Amino acid sequence: MTEEAQYQQRKTAMHMLRSGIRVDAVAQQLGRSVSWVYKWQNRFKAAGWAGLHSRSRAPKHCPRRLAKGGRQNICQARSELEAEAAEQEKLGYIGSRAVRARLAGKGIQPLPSTASIERVVHAVGMTHPHSRSEEPVITYPRLHPTTAGQLCQVDIAPIS
Repeated sequence: MTEEAQYQQRKTAMHMLRSGIRVDAVAQQLGRSVSWVYKWQNRFKAAGWAGLHSRSRAPKHCPRRLAKGGRQNICQARSELEAEAAEQEKLGYIGSRAVRARLAGKGIQPLPSTASIERVVHAVGMTHPHSRSEEPVITYPRLHPTTAGQLCQVDIAPIS
């Protein structure tokens, strides 16, 4: 049933109630429950004809939404941390905790969570994933026996 058809049915119910027909009779004629009729009767009493329109079911607030300018603040703090890390020859942190600490140092409130910071940084493409090719290949010494009984006992000790 379309929104307009539902609105017309609610208007019909209110006309019937205002003409003196009982609630249970209105519900039976319209093929609705008694609680449905009472619901729309109460909304009609509270808001008039406009109260018979459907209300939005969208959430009133979004807990994951950042404060105004939040994305820009996060990106700016991340850029500053990356620049400092590139200039210095010591270890420079650029992760979500470091970004959050930088935002706290600037007095920005409310502080976004580390998960929100990571989500924003990933969305704008400021992440730098580790590449597997840069990891060194470690070869461990091992024995290669070729026949049974060739290897009985071996102690491998590091050379100092």
